[in-house]
Amino acid sequence: GVNPFYYLDFLSEDRRISYAPSIGYNSIPTEIRVQFKKYVNKIRYLSIREEKGAEIIKSITGRDAKVVLDPSLLLNKMEWLNKIENKKRISPNNKYILLYILGSDKQQVDYAKKLSQYTGLEIIALETKYGRINDLNIINGDPFDFIELFNNASFILTDSFHGVTFSINLEKQFVVFKRFKDDDPNSQNSRIYNILNKTDLKDRLISTDESVSFFENNIIDYKVVRPLLEAERKLSIDFLSKS
Repeated sequence: GVNPFYYLDFLSEDRRISYAPSIGYNSIPTEIRVQFKKYVNKIRYLSIREEKGAEIIKSITGRDAKVVLDPSLLLNKMEWLNKIENKKRISPNNKYILLYILGSDKQQVDYAKKLSQYTGLEIIALETKYGRINDLNIINGDPFDFIELFNNASFILTDSFHGVTFSINLEKQFVVFKRFKDDDPNSQNSRIYNILNKTDLKDRLISTDESVSFFENNIIDYKVVRPLLEAERKLSIDFLSKS
């Protein structure tokens, strides 16, 4: 449904700014489009997190929404690392593979295990649905532990949008799996596609049929990625500052 609170209905219209909200889905249900249009049109400065969301807003309201970065990407790598500088370390001292998946595809866990056998590195699983699997090392932590676990990982396997954003921002070797089929009405794939396109990392979206040698043969060159992300960050901060 449409909850006016989330469209900043408690503020006067001249003070309403949307920064990087995410529609997430591929369409807006017909029965709430009139309400959606009404409240979106009351937001003075309008942005969105993914291209698909901008297309939806344009088709329903006729307005152009600026596509900007997820808020987590407004801080650069060093700014995030400064946040964890004095924290007690929870990640292993040895090299490891980080598995961060929000879905329930057992094949993704099996892929991680194959990569572990191939590289000789242990798997650390962070807050997955597989916490009861005896042969996975599960670590739970606070948001800054999350950053540390990502930063110290040798390889990252994820199906999560924020798994992707932190992998890119912290300049890690990663792959991402689809959590949804593209024709699923609840699919949230579009925001993952969007950030991969902006950083020229479309090849990091793989299936579990991919050879585990993919990491060895397809190393991300962050000298290429870094300026792309920095340019998007500048555009996003400019939008927010001008708003």
